[in-house]
Order: sequence, then C-alpha cells, then structure tokens
Amino acid sequence: MSNLYKVFNPSGIIDEQAAENLREEIRSATAAGYRHILIDMHGVTFMNSSAVGILVTILKELRNQAGELYLCALSDQVQVMLELSRMNLIFRCFASIREFETKIVGSLS
Repeated sequence: MSNLYKVFNPSGIIDEQAAENLREEIRSATAAGYRHILIDMHGVTFMNSSAVGILVTILKELRNQAGELYLCALSDQVQVMLELSRMNLIFRCFASIREFETKIVGSLS
C-alpha cells in the first residue's frame, strides 16, 4: 500500500477514551507521512457525542496539514448521531472502502 492514505478499523463502542486512542494512532500515522485517513466504521456499534467531538478535532488537525479525514461503512446509529449533530455536513462519508477508493483515491496527492 502506498502512503497516500491509511485505513483505521475501530470496533465496538467508541466513547471518549476509544476516540482519544484513535486520535493518537492517527497522529502517529501523520508523523509517518500519511495525510489522508479513512476510518472504516463497519465494526462500530455505538459512538457517543464526545467521540464525535474528537473526530472533529482529528479532522481539523488533518486539514491543518493539508490532509483529510474520511469515514465509511457507517452503522445506522453512527449515521443518526452525525445527522443529529449536523456533523454529516462536514465529514466526507462513503458507503464502503470500495466507494472511497473509486471516488477519492485517484485524486489524492
């Protein structure tokens, strides 16, 4: 895999602590040169509002480094959480990794 983007696969419940752990993993990836991060959410069963806030922080940090955060395979619960908080308007979301690769990967630099 090239280092155009890196995929993270959290699972289970994403609360504040799990989101902070993910943030640290993403910081390590950006230190290694990755600027585009895809979080594959297919294994996430629940995400609380604190976790959404941390995802926003991750998004800002990536954009400050000319990068981007993408989400894919959202569960119904995560989709509803993003819609209720109107964060679905700021995150770039895809149905699957395949859709992300088809629509985005070719344009990454």
